[in-house]
Amino acid sequence: MEKQQTGVSSAPVTLDRNNRQPLYEQLKRILLTDIQRRENGEMMPTEKELCIQYGISRQTVRQTFKRLSDEGLLIRTAGRGTVVSHPKIARDNGWALENFNLEMREHGIRAETRVLLLEVIPGSAFFNNRLGLDRKERLIFLRRLRFTNGWPYVIADSYLPYERLAGLEKEQAALEQESLHILIEKNFQYIFTGADRSVEAIPVSAREAGDLGILPGSPILYSETVWHVSGGFAVEFVMEWYRGDRSCFTMTLGKKGMDTGGEGSGQGRRGEMPSEPGGLTLGEVPVKPPALEAEFPQGIRGV
Repeated sequence: MEKQQTGVSSAPVTLDRNNRQPLYEQLKRILLTDIQRRENGEMMPTEKELCIQYGISRQTVRQTFKRLSDEGLLIRTAGRGTVVSHPKIARDNGWALENFNLEMREHGIRAETRVLLLEVIPGSAFFNNRLGLDRKERLIFLRRLRFTNGWPYVIADSYLPYERLAGLEKEQAALEQESLHILIEKNFQYIFTGADRSVEAIPVSAREAGDLGILPGSPILYSETVWHVSGGFAVEFVMEWYRGDRSCFTMTLGKKGMDTGGEGSGQGRRGEMPSEPGGLTLGEVPVKPPALEAEFPQGIRGV
C-alpha cells in the first residue's frame, strides 16, 4: 500500500559546494540515510522540495533519483512521484542450519531479537504431534520479534519439549543476545542436523500485523519448520510470519536421489539441497491431520 508523503528530507545536512565530490553524490548520501528511516512504499520528497531545501537544480535531483532507482532503492512513477523500495532480504536454504544473526551479518544486515513471551505451557495435540511427543507432555513456548536494520522483519513462535530442555524458559536475556539453537547446543549438548519446512503466502492477521508494523490483510510469507537433532528426534516446532514486502526465500532444486554434496560426503554444500534423510527438504506442504481439526477448526496461522 502506498503511504502518504511525509514532507522534505528529515536529514538536517547541507551540501558542501567546496567539496570535490559532485553535488548529486552528496545528495545521494543524504537521501540514503533518509530512505533507511522511511517505510517501504512511503513517498519521498518531491524534486521541487529537495531543490528548495538544498538550493540545487532539478537536474541534480533527477540525476540522484535515477541512481537510487537504478540501485533498486526508489521507484519512480510518472504523475505519482517517488516512493521508497527497500530490497527484500533473501532467506537461502543453504543457510538452513546456521543461526539467524550469523546469516544476517553475512548479508551486511544488523539483526536484533526481542523476546515477547517465554513460558511453560500445557501440551497440545497439534504441537505435541509435530514434535513426536505424548499429548500430556508440557512445552516451552517462545515468541520472538526479530528486526533487520531496526525494522520489524519476522515473528517466530517456537514450541519446544520441556522435558528435554527444562531451564530454557529462564533464559530470556540470553535469547535476546544469542541464537536459540546455539543455546540449545551449548546447554543441552544437542546437535542440529536438519529440518522439515513449508512456506506459503497468506494475508496477515491483526495480531501479527500489529507486531510487524503493517496493515491487517497485508501479504506475508508464513513458514512452519520442525527442527531435528542428533538422536533422530525433534526439539523445536516453529511458526514464522515474514513481512512480504521485506523478505523472500531462495532454494536450490535438484533431482530426487542425486547427491549434490562433495565426493563421498553425502551432504549438500552450502546453497545446495542436502541429500541425507533428515536434511532440509523443500517439497510437499505438510497437511494437518484430520484428527487435529477439532482442536484448531480455524487453523493455527492466525488468519
